[in-house]
Amino acid sequence: MKTKRLFTLFTTLIAFTAFGQNVITVDNSVGANAQYSDLQSAIDNASSGDTIYIHASELSYGNATIDKQLKLVGYGHSNTIKNTYLGSIILEDNASGSEFTGLYVLSGIDCQNSVTVINDLVFENCRFYALSFGSSFYAGCNNVLVKGCVVPSISGFATNMIITNNVLTRVYIDENYQSVTIRNNFFFHPSSGSPNCIINYSSANGSITAQNNIFYYTSASSSVAINVAGVIYEYCLSYTPNGTYEIMNGSNNLDNVNPLFVNVINNQYEADIDDFHLQAGSPAIGAGVNGFDIGLYDGSAFEFNNFGFTPGIPTVTITAITEQVAPGDNVEVTIQSNSN
Repeated sequence: MKTKRLFTLFTTLIAFTAFGQNVITVDNSVGANAQYSDLQSAIDNASSGDTIYIHASELSYGNATIDKQLKLVGYGHSNTIKNTYLGSIILEDNASGSEFTGLYVLSGIDCQNSVTVINDLVFENCRFYALSFGSSFYAGCNNVLVKGCVVPSISGFATNMIITNNVLTRVYIDENYQSVTIRNNFFFHPSSGSPNCIINYSSANGSITAQNNIFYYTSASSSVAINVAGVIYEYCLSYTPNGTYEIMNGSNNLDNVNPLFVNVINNQYEADIDDFHLQAGSPAIGAGVNGFDIGLYDGSAFEFNNFGFTPGIPTVTITAITEQVAPGDNVEVTIQSNSN
């Protein structure tokens, strides 16, 4: 007797090997035949420029510390069966040029580079508890891209940072407001603590401009505060179905207007049911800067993926398998694939 199971296979593509010198595989599942079962061991033995594929697992891979250029590629962050879970990631000196995709980092990522600036970081299709680019005690980061991620909080000292196509709650800008781009994101408005989605701690020196973002709060029953010193909104949209948003500081905004999503119900991220695409007739279509749409999907080649699947790496799902097989008979398997 075979028990019918639904499980997912993680398939890698040769195209990604161009990133680095070697491709290293890690899988902590029982009986797996990857090169490593422990992620930190794989990192310690990797060379600068290597790519590490981290298979989906029901178990967390624990905490990781990185002090070299690596690309970490996971399966995804919000699949109903398995994901690539990590506890935390600490980036130290010499981690410049590192990339991260398809990971669920439960305790977030923290830059703790004490000597040299970390340059050229890419975070794509990941889910973090928080993403911190250090504090005044560290050297900071430069040239940072955060794209297609789900993250409640982004903070720290970073220059030339682009935050785009993400599901967010708050962004804290400590310094260098003039070199930070916040565009085409979806903000679940915070329901506790500070009421503001974007906070500029350098407001005495100047303002940061946020463009093409949607601010959404399903639980409001009265006026929702969004304005804060040093933040200007342009071509943004706010909406709460049960209350009102205060008028955003800035220009060409849509204040308290229903964006007409395909499906967003609650004030929290739910990958299985949320659909942030805009319905036909949405006021956000073509209402952004230069006629682009407001919200997650700006018409570019990049598409936000609810589950954090890495573009170019297909997911293969066995949806049916013969339950009983006589000796010598064939096992019939039905496979469904997605090219992502």
